[in-house]
Amino acid sequence: MYIAEHEIRSLLHYETLIPAIRQALIDYSSGLVDQPPRMILRAGNADGFKNGWFAVMPVIAGDFMGVKNVTFYPGNAERGLDTHMATIALMRRATGEPLAMMDGRLITEMHRGSLRSRMGCSHSASLQCAAAELGHSRIRRPGPCAPAGIAPCLAPA
Repeated sequence: MYIAEHEIRSLLHYETLIPAIRQALIDYSSGLVDQPPRMILRAGNADGFKNGWFAVMPVIAGDFMGVKNVTFYPGNAERGLDTHMATIALMRRATGEPLAMMDGRLITEMHRGSLRSRMGCSHSASLQCAAAELGHSRIRRPGPCAPAGIAPCLAPA
């Protein structure tokens, strides 16, 4: 099953995404998630700053395994294409059975927006939010912040 970006846009909302990210950060901090550092390669498609990046990010959590593949091609802007693109594959942990392949561009953008949103967060929590995102900015562009009023603090209540 392939889930396209327009389908994700109709289903994924900050009101449900932010609490899910909060729980994912808690699970990761508790050792319930196996997530090695991402692997990043240069694409070798162009010289200089237009040379693309390719990142692979595997994870095992609960009953699922997943891998996000992200590309960053600065030269795409002059072609009228997104500079950042991604796919996410989801598998059943018990069997390795593929469950879904999803477009990951919007998911990545919204994930970043919810982490960057500091509305209503204390200074300490804002630092925690920023720390959670460290390392992610190398291959991504600034995403939109979550709309005002729906971005609760990611710090434990």
